[in-house]
Amino acid sequence: MSTSVRTSSPSIAVMWVCFLLQLMFFFSADAALFTTQRVPVITDIEPPHGGTEGGTKIVISGANFNSDSLFTKAVVYFGNSLANECKTIDHFSGDTQLVCYTPKCRTEVCNNGNIWSGTSTVEVSVYVTGVEGILFATSSFTYYNYWTPNVYEMQTAAYSSAVANLQVSLRA
Repeated sequence: MSTSVRTSSPSIAVMWVCFLLQLMFFFSADAALFTTQRVPVITDIEPPHGGTEGGTKIVISGANFNSDSLFTKAVVYFGNSLANECKTIDHFSGDTQLVCYTPKCRTEVCNNGNIWSGTSTVEVSVYVTGVEGILFATSSFTYYNYWTPNVYEMQTAAYSSAVANLQVSLRA
């Protein structure tokens, strides 16, 4: 008899992996390697806002982001899309803070490039996966469209065959 499992998102796959790890280590004599997983808590996101193109270095402060148990991993998502993962910088991250660079904003407001003063507040979710399961905490981050520089004009001028001048005008 063959059994197949289809998943619609990576979070379901992570839950299955955690479930299988729980079963595997439940019968293991090394179960003392694992500690009780604690619920993550977000107390602050600094800065709480950034440009729509992403790349803002943020520090998420709180608690219980990485427990002492084996196979623990913290993952940060912006908005409700798994494509908006904020890649954490491991050597600056720990149990009380996560450091990462924001992904590009993918909301409708952000995708409308003609709105110079548009803002979009998204949910920031910190998922901590471990042997005991997946626990999460949420907060918010605001993307400001007018903080992202945009090229609105480019001009070239050739003064001679050897010298050219390029002028780029940016709006921030």
